[in-house]
Amino acid sequence: GKQAGDPDRAAKLIVDMVLKPDAPLRLLLGAGAFDRACRAVDERLASMRRSEGAALAADFPPGE
Repeated sequence: GKQAGDPDRAAKLIVDMVLKPDAPLRLLLGAGAFDRACRAVDERLASMRRSEGAALAADFPPGE
């Protein structure tokens, strides 16, 4: 095929990762998946940062 991913490598990585005591909750396989996930997280974090003032304003002021 024309895809960049190697199914044999992916299968070995999956098995290796699930056997780890600290296995990740999500396993991204391939550069494309990793890049897309990082972009999505960056966009979500930027959105959260834009509303930080409103989020913090919902708390009681210190000392109250």
